[in-house]
Amino acid sequence: SEAYDKALALSGADRSLAFRAFVVRKRGELANPETPLLGFLRQQPADTEIRRNAALSLLSRGETQQAIEHFELALIDAPDDVIVLTGLARALAKSGETERAIGLLEKALADPAEFPGRQDAADLLGTLRN
Repeated sequence: SEAYDKALALSGADRSLAFRAFVVRKRGELANPETPLLGFLRQQPADTEIRRNAALSLLSRGETQQAIEHFELALIDAPDDVIVLTGLARALAKSGETERAIGLLEKALADPAEFPGRQDAADLLGTLRN
């Protein structure tokens, strides 16, 4: 992890390096694994995939408000990304914004294509509706 941190400090906006540093930090269960992604986003704010991964990491650590902010930004550039939609819906549900979460889940589930977490999204939608 330290080697990646040093390399990132020298290389600037290297997308693959930032993502690899994130994976190493996440697998090593280090604090704030999304730090390399957030650093990359300061230089390349329109990278939806990097932002989505940072938001998912923040959400998994219980940083709900910060995750919502990043999901909202990702949604601007990728309004139909089902992972962004469902991630934001989960974060909003945790923060008590049930109606908006329901709308996002309905939009994601309206896409007929299969996606990772589809059943979890459907289950959450059912829970929120009840």
